[in-house]
Amino acid sequence: MQYFKNRYSAEGRTRTIVLAMVAACLTCVLTTTAWSQVGTLSFDPPVSEIDCHESVTIDVNVDAEIVDLHGFSLVFEFDPDVLEVFSVSPGSLLDDADCGYFLEWVNETAVGDSIWVDSALLGCSVDGPGTIVQIVLGGHGPGVSNLGCRTGLLRDSLNMPIPYVCGEAEITNLCPTETTRSVWGYLKCIFH
Repeated sequence: MQYFKNRYSAEGRTRTIVLAMVAACLTCVLTTTAWSQVGTLSFDPPVSEIDCHESVTIDVNVDAEIVDLHGFSLVFEFDPDVLEVFSVSPGSLLDDADCGYFLEWVNETAVGDSIWVDSALLGCSVDGPGTIVQIVLGGHGPGVSNLGCRTGLLRDSLNMPIPYVCGEAEITNLCPTETTRSVWGYLKCIFH
């Protein structure tokens, strides 16, 4: 009862200010601790060069900060003028798990400019580091395309989000320009 009588007194205001400062400091400490344990999702190799109609296999990896991984839903983006997707398959971290799993390439029939992959482990979880997905990409047209995360969610065994940052890969498709010989008159007709 005395607290309520004195809450507007100088002593009550001081007590309130001290409690607010302690709460703010605890919030800063807890937030800093949580953010210091953010995992990383990366692509290997991070830089690739391919020729037209060749392919490259990209491993999507999680680092050692990703623990208790039970499932994920990830959407990767790329330039469809430069690359096309040949296949999406589970990585070694899923294959080596102590339980079964499913992995679904959700937009396989309508890829567009993204790759949407959902996966869940059935009865266990895994810890990084390791490969969770392998993507085989092929050259479609000349240019450079980044492969990165558009959106994504990693979840632990309690269905809570696992914080992470996503890196990028850069893939250069070296399609040579066609070199055919033409007579000057024909070229003038085309560009006239």
